[in-house]
Amino acid sequence: MKGSRLSEDWEPTAAEVAWAKAKRPDLDISEQADWFRDFWLAKTGSNATKLNWSATWRNWIRAARGTQASFQNAPTTRHKTPESTQRELSTIRRPHVREMPTQAVDLFRMLKITGE
Repeated sequence: MKGSRLSEDWEPTAAEVAWAKAKRPDLDISEQADWFRDFWLAKTGSNATKLNWSATWRNWIRAARGTQASFQNAPTTRHKTPESTQRELSTIRRPHVREMPTQAVDLFRMLKITGE
């Protein structure tokens, strides 16, 4: 069998909407449908083709985050969270406070700024 891309005019069927509302009452299903459609229409390569778009929709709904800002409502595997971004930022080496005065003194000397 060969997969296909999502059609440009894709909308979840009434049965898919009913299933999603029953399974995840915490989600805005219309918003999720917009996210789903835009995500799959923008995706490139062989990962953008699926054999069963209904099953892909159900998996999207199962993985979706609920009751958060709109941009974070899509499945967690596709978006960075503030927590993961903070973890990444915490790995960046920052100069120790004790190093900074030496660097400032060097800068002042280079600029010929004195405290006198």
